[in-house]
Amino acid sequence: MPPEPQDLDALPEITAAALAQAGYLPVQVSVFDHWLEESEADAEPLLFYALALQKGALPAYLAGERQFLAFYRRLAEDGAWIRVNGTARPLEPAELEMILLSSLRENQPMDIWFESPPVRVLGGYDRTDTVLTRSADAAAWVSALAREKGLFVLE
Repeated sequence: MPPEPQDLDALPEITAAALAQAGYLPVQVSVFDHWLEESEADAEPLLFYALALQKGALPAYLAGERQFLAFYRRLAEDGAWIRVNGTARPLEPAELEMILLSSLRENQPMDIWFESPPVRVLGGYDRTDTVLTRSADAAAWVSALAREKGLFVLE
């Protein structure tokens, strides 16, 4: 089932207050087990793809990337949609994979709607993405899936 038009509406800003006003329950999914302090982020060789490559930490970086890909592939089993020029259209698996990798490596932002459970995902930075749900049940399911795939849910 395709998303409703409002499911892919542009968000005015990505803040807790704005998301709550839009009816979303955000779930922050990360490879890290806590929000990094600035000093931790500055010292972290796995913060983004180019840095991991530069620091010789690519195998460890790719392990986290595989966890995210497993998480997103499971979300996409019933379908994934993207908004192009104001119209939602389904994503083919190869196109979805390309978008996921590009977002995870911070080459381009990601804004995808997955069918089951109905969630919207905003690709983030520093290996943390935002999953937007509209129900506590969906938020709990997404959180459990993230943990099952070796990822962390940040408070």
